[in-house]
Amino acid sequence: MTDGLSAAASHFRDAYGLGDTPEQAIDAALTRLTASEGGLERSSAELGVVYVNEAMWPLQDRLVPLLRQRTGVQRWIGTVGGGIISGSREFYDRPAVALLLADLTEDRMQAIDPGGLPPSSAGLGPRLGIVHGDPRSPGLTDGLMALAGAESYLVGGLAGGADRFVTFGERVYDAPAGHGLSGVLLDGTLPVAVGLTQGCSPVGPVRRITSAERNIVAELDERPALEVLKEDVGELLARDLRRAAGYIHVAFPLQNSDRSDYLVRNLVGIDAERGLIAVGEAVEPGRAMVFVRRDPASARKDLERMLTDTLARAKSPPKAALYFSCVARGRSLFGEEGLEATLVQQALSRANGGSEVPTIGFFGNGEICHDRLYGYTGVLTLFL
Repeated sequence: MTDGLSAAASHFRDAYGLGDTPEQAIDAALTRLTASEGGLERSSAELGVVYVNEAMWPLQDRLVPLLRQRTGVQRWIGTVGGGIISGSREFYDRPAVALLLADLTEDRMQAIDPGGLPPSSAGLGPRLGIVHGDPRSPGLTDGLMALAGAESYLVGGLAGGADRFVTFGERVYDAPAGHGLSGVLLDGTLPVAVGLTQGCSPVGPVRRITSAERNIVAELDERPALEVLKEDVGELLARDLRRAAGYIHVAFPLQNSDRSDYLVRNLVGIDAERGLIAVGEAVEPGRAMVFVRRDPASARKDLERMLTDTLARAKSPPKAALYFSCVARGRSLFGEEGLEATLVQQALSRANGGSEVPTIGFFGNGEICHDRLYGYTGVLTLFL
């Protein structure tokens, strides 16, 4: 980005702000927006997206009113992340904010209130939902499925960070009530392309759970589950099961998917005496499961694959993008601050004739794609 701001045919504009205090960060972002071609007074935007990191916490209650006052844009959606993305930059520790303005009129949007029933999409045709969730909400999974329905497609993520799960919408949402999802449903006439990248790769064949109770797997392919785990991960990791528990995860292949797709969950416990393993989700006999490893090389390779495939499907240059990644990715996975965002922006810029594409995002506690909640993934949404 040039001077922290970019624009594409005046339909989308983004800006970031960084400072020693939350007030300095938001002032820097708004200064960049007002310095854009035409300034805010000429903006026809009626939707704003805002992502902040945890260092912005003292400003949470005043953030949306301040943005409304300074920009004139009344509808804002967003959340707090363990880190945020703006263009090829990632911000984690210092107060930082990322903003995206979209020239979409009010009649093309429908608000999502986490405390009420999910809006019905019946009779309205396909729609894109940009959603942000509270990971504490017990009705989250059911809410995703109900909100997506038969036609709507959801993208987004769960609030990130250690223990701060605020999302922004018509007001600040900071309680795990209802389905816990806030955001907006957009008119389906807006052309988009969505891609998902996995952060893990399989280390063994797909197994079948043959004995399980709650989240405890006793048998895989009618053999002790721990015995199968040791066989699949190899002798080196099998010698140190504590190390394996931090490096190896379990994945559940998805049926009726048009790609090699799976949900990754943590390996949360091992009972060496009884040959049992515990996973981060309730399971039942008959379900398919595969052990996967999480490492930078395989995650980068799959990210590059996703970018190539998604841009090929787009068939036109992207005007703007949202990127939702996991708190366990970014600098935690790749070992370098900004590498993941840079890889995304480089691919988008190449597709846009060398010009940078307005892009913001955040690192959350789960990623949303269609009607499912993922982990260790990245979800890219292109506006075309």
